[in-house]
Amino acid sequence: MARRRFSTQDAIALMEEGLTRQEAARQLGVTAWAIALRFRSEGLEWRGAQHRLRFDDTTFARLWNCHAITTDEIAVAAGVTRQAVSARAHSMGLPSRNALRRRKMEPALFRDMWQAGVRLRDIARYFDYAHTACASAAARKLGLPRRQRGPSGHRNGGWVPTITLEQFLEARLAGRLRAEAADHDRRGRIQRVGA
Repeated sequence: MARRRFSTQDAIALMEEGLTRQEAARQLGVTAWAIALRFRSEGLEWRGAQHRLRFDDTTFARLWNCHAITTDEIAVAAGVTRQAVSARAHSMGLPSRNALRRRKMEPALFRDMWQAGVRLRDIARYFDYAHTACASAAARKLGLPRRQRGPSGHRNGGWVPTITLEQFLEARLAGRLRAEAADHDRRGRIQRVGA
């Protein structure tokens, strides 16, 4: 394979335009390593952008903490590699995505969902687990009982019928509203008696 020739002046001009070394290499038809070697041999230093992440720190932190968006998707949107995204998160002092995922699981809420019979796929989606097996493993770690098989082999794959996450949240909200209404009625009776 023939080596492509490029002038140092062309590379310097691209650097002064604010391009990364990788972007300049693409335009010159060479590798970024070739530019790095040329600059090193001539005693120069690349002062252009090192990586072109198109997000400010606040936006980047929100993207990093959102598990609906993968690291690869952030990298594509930013025009850098996955490793560059991870390196930026590390340099900003952000926790690893696995640590965030583990921290998001609230044992009390998980226990309530499990005991109410919320579908495994809904629990996994809510807590950002990669698979339903992760939700089952979390239930085992919390000491929750296994899901039981029901008498019906035709519906729900033989499992005891489950509810959706939406049904669980509606029931939970209804319970809170009933409790608030009862508390409001109780306060009203106390005020009438005291008046």
